[in-house]
Amino acid sequence: MKVCNALGSDDVDVIVLNIAPLEVQFEIIRTGMLLHTNDENACTDYEVQTMSEYWDFKKILDEYDAYALRRIRENMSDAERQEYQAARDKIRRMRQAFDEREVMSIHP
Repeated sequence: MKVCNALGSDDVDVIVLNIAPLEVQFEIIRTGMLLHTNDENACTDYEVQTMSEYWDFKKILDEYDAYALRRIRENMSDAERQEYQAARDKIRRMRQAFDEREVMSIHP
């Protein structure tokens, strides 16, 4: 509750970053908001290491995602495809809104 109050939003996710999947770690480092660190150097080292690992594995992750998506689509009913597309559209809109907020916070 204190985090929500400090950020002025109820739309807050708190994640233990070092045990999250690599893609999640990368995306949070790239777009998230660091609330606190006791060691700025260790934090920077962690971020650099995680981003390096992500870029090393990105091609493999992309190939896996494409394969998984193809397999999912082959076995989806029309209703499931529509639900899947609606979820992807919602994520894209949320991402655009987030990116717009970031630009506004950088250029007040």
